[in-house]
Amino acid sequence: MTSFDSILNWLDDVVWGLPTIILILATGLLLTVRLRGMQFTKLGRALKSIFRKNEGSEHGEVSSFGALCTALSATIGTGNIVGVATAIAAGGPGALFWMWAAALVGIATKYAECMLALKYRERKEDGHILGGPFYTIEKGMKEVTGFSWKWLAVLFALFGVLTGVLGIGTITQINGITSAVNNALDPENTHVAFAFGTPTEEYLASKPEYAEQLEKQLVLKAAYAEKTDAKIEKLNVKLSGLKEDFNTKFAASDLAESKKAEKLVKKIADVEAAIADLAAGKENSANYGKTMVVSGKAFTNDMFAASDSHPMSWVVVIAGAIVTLFVALVVIGGLQRISKVAEFIVPFMAVVYVFLGLSVLIMNATLLPEAFAVIFKCAFGIKAVAGGAAGFAITQAMQKGVARGIFSNEAGLGSAAIAASSANVKEPVTQGLVSMTGTFIDTIIVCTMTGLAIVIAFFTGKNGMDVQVADGAINGLRGVAITSTAFTDVLGGDGQSVKFLLMICLVFFAFTTILGWDYYSERCLEYLTNGKMGIVKAYRVVYILAVFIGPYLTVSQVWTIADITNGLMAIPNCISLIILSGVAAKMTRDYFDKYPTLESEDF
Repeated sequence: MTSFDSILNWLDDVVWGLPTIILILATGLLLTVRLRGMQFTKLGRALKSIFRKNEGSEHGEVSSFGALCTALSATIGTGNIVGVATAIAAGGPGALFWMWAAALVGIATKYAECMLALKYRERKEDGHILGGPFYTIEKGMKEVTGFSWKWLAVLFALFGVLTGVLGIGTITQINGITSAVNNALDPENTHVAFAFGTPTEEYLASKPEYAEQLEKQLVLKAAYAEKTDAKIEKLNVKLSGLKEDFNTKFAASDLAESKKAEKLVKKIADVEAAIADLAAGKENSANYGKTMVVSGKAFTNDMFAASDSHPMSWVVVIAGAIVTLFVALVVIGGLQRISKVAEFIVPFMAVVYVFLGLSVLIMNATLLPEAFAVIFKCAFGIKAVAGGAAGFAITQAMQKGVARGIFSNEAGLGSAAIAASSANVKEPVTQGLVSMTGTFIDTIIVCTMTGLAIVIAFFTGKNGMDVQVADGAINGLRGVAITSTAFTDVLGGDGQSVKFLLMICLVFFAFTTILGWDYYSERCLEYLTNGKMGIVKAYRVVYILAVFIGPYLTVSQVWTIADITNGLMAIPNCISLIILSGVAAKMTRDYFDKYPTLESEDF
């Protein structure tokens, strides 16, 4: 791991660590109290409001339902299929309980941030609406405190742009789409267009046409080994000095447990780890080899088996090009086209996925009591996972469940408020009610379907006695493979039709996430540039290009950067919600006093 990777991972741990999670949960709890638990008392009215038409209203750009679907298009994504699986693999079945808990308080957060976005939105000279947490922070916080908070609003908008273009909205999603399609249509990579990578020396030696590449690679290997040996020798000298220093100052005294001793022990461990990494790197050809680009005709499966190469199937190339084309057609059309596409795709993909989930639950209804028992027991550390796997601590289940829940439904991040601000409604509270159902749909319905399928497949009945959970994997499976295996095992049959339907869901989830995050990041950029639409239009081209090149990039660092910027959006947003919680509470009381029933509201 490079130092840059280490820095990114450290930042990711800090941003998505307990302080941020506590901030988001505390914001939700505060709003739950100040709004008198409206996510429980008003949820029925909110669900009914989704389908009510805004006839004759001229207060926004899209329908209330369209604004919700635009938000859901970015919210319901690969996290609902992959994120739940990784949460359970890392935190145990109890993580699902804490995901629910985070969602329940998050509904109040989503309501408040979306309602306030409508209160402080602006109508521009050309008639279009611009709103979101950046205006809530700039205008709302100044209104309450008397001080300027524009710098905090700028930070939120900057993080929003970076999150959209650096990965969450583009590269990671297109990778998810092309990987899903490739796994379904060409899992063995038998139709390779080209490949990037460093073939092993054995393979190159067996092919006369690569003699020159082999010679260069051997020279680079020798130079790398010589340089590595010198580094290891230097580190060994440093290590000897540190150990001698420890023995002299601390080993034979009562200071062995002191803070200074702990720091020195950590330094010794870091140097030992660095030496081990360097020694292991001497055997890794990727550290000294040059990347080759090999045509599909020359690149064969035996080369892939004997190399560090990454073959690009024609399926990936074609799927990536098709998705890019559709993204371009929709994105260039702007918000209203994004909204129309989302209004069609989001309900469709949700119905397909819920149908699969309900099929699992109905066919295994007798196992549901056991599944819920496992979830609740693991959530509070009462039950360890069977089959020799280590039990999960309460804090582990809580942290993984809450973090994945927040990442999935985005309550507290402020992203959904950007879409909500364009809703064609008269009363801000009206859209707040509609928008808060997004968290309910995303986590309480969609994520629950995934989670229960996984718990039933791996943790109940006979399977529960043999399950092995280690290193973020369940029985050696990771990510989408966990969900795919759970659905196919539970539903039975040949599994191919189920895998195909899951592929369709993944494709639609990721595609609409691309569209939703383009809208979010465009609005943030418009705020940063004071409405210079020429820059926004240029950004659309950059966004589309990022989608186009996405399938061919290594995304580990991009994912981490996107995670960091996405998490950083929550900090300024939650600060504003805490300060404006009184405003939200008053607006809510006034609204329900004026409109005690849904029918009495003047749309």
